[in-house]
Amino acid sequence: MADRAAGILLHPTSLPGRFGIGDIGPMAERFLDWLQSAGQSVWQVLPLGPTGHGSSPYGALSSFAGNPLLISPEKLVEELDRLVRLPGLSNIWIPPIRNRIDMLATGIKSPLGIKVAGNDLAGIERTAGEVERVVKGVPGVSSVLAERVRGGRYIEVKIDRAAAARYGLSISEVQSVVSAAITQLIVAMFATSVYPTIGASGGVFGLLLAYGMYFPNNRIMLLIPPIPLPARVFVVLYAVLELFLGVTGSQEGVAHFAHLGGMIGGYALLRFWRTGFGRSSR
Repeated sequence: MADRAAGILLHPTSLPGRFGIGDIGPMAERFLDWLQSAGQSVWQVLPLGPTGHGSSPYGALSSFAGNPLLISPEKLVEELDRLVRLPGLSNIWIPPIRNRIDMLATGIKSPLGIKVAGNDLAGIERTAGEVERVVKGVPGVSSVLAERVRGGRYIEVKIDRAAAARYGLSISEVQSVVSAAITQLIVAMFATSVYPTIGASGGVFGLLLAYGMYFPNNRIMLLIPPIPLPARVFVVLYAVLELFLGVTGSQEGVAHFAHLGGMIGGYALLRFWRTGFGRSSR
């Protein structure tokens, strides 16, 4: 005769939880530990499928799918923290609207901020990391972020204005070439071969876009075909042509993306000079 066993009938949504209903997360694990300590060996969980009309577990929409409401937000955040790692950045998992409200109310992107001061950047970052690890273990805390003061990976381009002037180059020309070079290198990363050479044609395309922005109605005509077009139309058509040749062409067509990068760099620089990217001028 089989041994008799005792257990409990309880749907996971009946467990206490921070998000309105119970889920298959830390609270379920604690409940299992409690069952084991109480000498129970059976937990009948009832159907776990996605509920249909009336939110009844017996009216599941599928016999094979699980109910997404049973996914534990805590476990989800842990998995995202493990998989999503960007150099120089830290993850923060707060609903966007709440994040914005906290920022407006407190001046920081959270309802609580801890300031670490000192004269050693390495020590500040080490202490902030320790505070982050400790606060993560506080009950009720959903997300903790320690701002990193070091370790960001940036490219800072400092233009020697005097040297550029000796060669008759403007800042926009140099900036367009740099933007074209960065774009070309990024595209080359995804190609099967690496192209170590960087041309200056991106600067020419940056000047072309600048001309189209400052003189949009002036006529431009190529030798072939000899069709005069307004500068703004000419620039847009040429950008579309470069994009088409870059996407559909051979691997050697990576230069087309450099031309587009030069145009993007020229556009960004002109926007900055004109408007300061949204900053009001007096």
